[in-house]
Amino acid sequence: MIPDLVYDVGLHDGSDTAFYLHRGFRVLAIEANPVLVADARWQFASEVAAGRLTIMNVGVAARAGSATFWVHERKTQYSSFVRELGCRNGGPCRPVEVECVRFGDVVAAHGVPYYLKIDIESSDRLCLADLSPVDLPRYVSIEADSLDDLLRLRALGYNAFKCINQRNHNDPATQRIDNESRLAPLHAVLEKNPQLRRALARLGWRRFAIASRPDGWIFPRGSSGPFGDESFGPWDPFELVADAWRHHALGHTRRGTLNPRGWYDFHATVLPEPPPRLPPKERHGRA
Repeated sequence: MIPDLVYDVGLHDGSDTAFYLHRGFRVLAIEANPVLVADARWQFASEVAAGRLTIMNVGVAARAGSATFWVHERKTQYSSFVRELGCRNGGPCRPVEVECVRFGDVVAAHGVPYYLKIDIESSDRLCLADLSPVDLPRYVSIEADSLDDLLRLRALGYNAFKCINQRNHNDPATQRIDNESRLAPLHAVLEKNPQLRRALARLGWRRFAIASRPDGWIFPRGSSGPFGDESFGPWDPFELVADAWRHHALGHTRRGTLNPRGWYDFHATVLPEPPPRLPPKERHGRA
């Protein structure tokens, strides 16, 4: 594992890569969409020239070769090698041929990263499949599409997990259902009206103040956000995160601990001592 290296698998608009570079990491970014790659090479030209950023315009696949990538013209985050996903909601999309690589070949060439962020529509688990339990990234995050992904992380040897809401990393109250986050609908309104939000904060309603990092970094909505111990909340055992996700996926929000508004990533790490296996209500203060 290389302690100063981060993989951004699913570069998209570069907002996550910008944060990793800001924190002093070297970054290997993978993106299938050639338009987004061209934008990123212009945006990060100095970092590429300095050798701090490597951008690969490739897709991740089970085997090397060329494949059709479906680019959604309006919402680039929908783009995928699966046509039904890339062209979802009836949006305009177009096919492009993209060179594909096995993720294991990328790791063999560049090394195991300190943090592996995976956000590639429909192909996330191909990255997990090529990881070796004997040399794992210290931290990994992946779109929370299925409990199968959480099971794969546990099978690799990870023993501590989080389920992080990507909707707004700057507002911890939107992460879980508790006394404060039941005001999430109001938070959604205030997201679109920062002047009102600041006014409420000045009046003493501190729960509406946008949380800021010591370095002043504000995460764009939809980014993967902070990682590792800086991500929201405590590290939890597999059973607790699986239970929270199961309730969320089935729509049983009143019995769960996750905010129904938003979309989630699983985060994982290995701790010397696994987190305690407390019941969900006791663990999150909802007794």
